[in-house]
Formats: sequence, structure tokens, C-alpha cells
Amino acid sequence: MAFMTSKAQTTELAGEWQLTCSPFEGGAAYIPFTATLADDGKSLACHADAFLTRNSHAYPMDWKIAVEQQDEQVRLGWILDAGQPASTEEFQETASQYIIGGADPDGSHRYIYLLSENIETQKLEGMTLWSDWQSADATTFTLPKMQQIYAAVSPNIPYNGAVGYIDIWASGRIEKKGDPAGISEIVSQLPSDGVYYDLQGRRLSGKPQRGIYIQNGKKFIIK
Repeated sequence: MAFMTSKAQTTELAGEWQLTCSPFEGGAAYIPFTATLADDGKSLACHADAFLTRNSHAYPMDWKIAVEQQDEQVRLGWILDAGQPASTEEFQETASQYIIGGADPDGSHRYIYLLSENIETQKLEGMTLWSDWQSADATTFTLPKMQQIYAAVSPNIPYNGAVGYIDIWASGRIEKKGDPAGISEIVSQLPSDGVYYDLQGRRLSGKPQRGIYIQNGKKFIIK
């Protein structure tokens, strides 16, 4: 089945948007971004000034959203790319805090990628997250719940899978904003009570001996 897009109908997709999602640590995040329509009307070039914030440093992100239209319906596909970093800045945190898989980076040339974990296959990969089909005038599109967005750090271009994630978002939806004036920052509700939590958000009775855990809204690894 062939899909067609009409630039006249998709022009209104350009403008101010918001990603509403659930961070891995709990709470909610509201991430504003700007979308610009490509000349062929088949994709949106997206930019967020602050897709994530670590230690008061905001990291910008760039990505694309594919547009497909069939008759009077449209769907959007968030393109996650393992070959192209999404951040325009080098990651400034200590990479060793986020290592998985036994990697040992030297702490230099760390790039941020937007990837997806397919919950069904448990694989971290670049892929396209297609929303559900909506009417052509829709302003809200829900991303598939079986796939989570990762911001992953790598010392390599392209991403080689050696270094672990830094943040995870699930249950995402993207919404066109008519008036972006009230959107100014990412809002997250993270545990900050000094207590240790496992990756399922369960409170631990004491400091774990090994593995990945969360304390004060940050992930740590003990080997």
C-alpha cells in the first residue's frame, strides 16, 4: 500500500511541540521542541534546546520525525539513529558511572544518541517509533508502549553499544502546542531522599553490594 503526503496538509505539523513521557526514575517529563517541515513534506526536523539535563547542564538534541498520510489519516514516526549523534555537545559527565557490558572508556569523545529499547526483544537499537494513526488534523500522537527512548552515551561514531544509558523515557506522546509560552523547562519528579532503589523503582533496605541502582535520581553501577 502506497502512502502519500500532502505538503499543504502537513505544513501545520511544523511549529512548537512537546514530548510528554515518564522518566525511568518515575514522575513525568515535559520536553518542548521545535519541528521544521522538510521540502518534500515527508519528515520533520526536530530540535530541543534541553532534551535532558545532568548536573544543571542542559543537552540539546536533534532528530527527525517521519510523516506518512493515507487518505484522511496521518501517523508520525520518531526516527532514532544509531549512526548519528543526537546531541550537538559532547557529554560532560564521567562516562564510567554509566558503563554496561564491561566497557572501559577513557572518558573522552562521548556522544549522545537517541535510541530505543524494544521491550519485547530487550535490545537497544536505533529504530523508528511509529505513532498510532490519527485524523489529518490531530495534534496528539502516542508512541508505542513496547519501545522506550534511551539517551545513550558512546565514545564512538557511530554508536558501538559499549557504554550504557544515561536516561530512559517511556509511555511517550508528542503534542502540537498552539501556545508554547507556558513551556520553559523539563520537569521531572525524581527520588531525592538518599534512599537506594532498584531499576523497578522499589526501595532497598540498604546499599546494594553490586549491580545497577538509583539514588537521588541518578543511576550508579557497583561491580
